[in-house]
Amino acid sequence: MAFCAKCGAQNYDSNVFCGSCDFALARSSTPSEPPAYVGYARFWKRFGAALIDGILLNIVMTAFGYIVACAS
Repeated sequence: MAFCAKCGAQNYDSNVFCGSCDFALARSSTPSEPPAYVGYARFWKRFGAALIDGILLNIVMTAFGYIVACAS
């Protein structure tokens, strides 16, 4: 039996949607096998992501600053 993650109702394993709330039930190709461990990103990957985030935020905040300054 499968349980709905939204309402907690019990459903048959063959159901694709919950019988109570029509929420899509999660299906796994191999339910007895746990998901593979992915792990954390290392320093340089995190640094690159933070750098890209900083650049994008700087562009957005600069554009926002120009809009606010011109509106005043």
